[in-house]
Amino acid sequence: MRPPNSRRLLAVAALAAALSLVACGPPSAYAGGGNGNGNQGNTSTADSGSDGGTPDGGTADAGQVDPACQPGAWSSIALPFFDNYCTGCHPYFSNLSTVQQQAGTISSYIQSQMMPPSYRQQPTDADRQTILRWLACGAPQ
Repeated sequence: MRPPNSRRLLAVAALAAALSLVACGPPSAYAGGGNGNGNQGNTSTADSGSDGGTPDGGTADAGQVDPACQPGAWSSIALPFFDNYCTGCHPYFSNLSTVQQQAGTISSYIQSQMMPPSYRQQPTDADRQTILRWLACGAPQ
């Protein structure tokens, strides 16, 4: 038999967990090496957008290489994005290897506009598409 206050404690714990999920998204989707659906690594479903960029570092338009798919994109494109929109709740997104491990989940959340949450500053559509292309390219350093 449970003590009389155990139900109240369970209810409070459940409420706290629910509020945490609403505030910053499910932590299990980002921590622990999986992408939240049981798969590892980059399982991105992001499309290449209307600019013709491809996940393998293809061209943006008329033979120009997409900067999001080039070496150096982490420090010039991705890290500033994560610093502006993600690391306030997800400080581990300042680490490239963590982001690479979670690329599929991150991509899904950004593409569906579940992240950043609506009450937080939002990236422009262009910034959102750029980070999705970077993730689809395999999140190059």
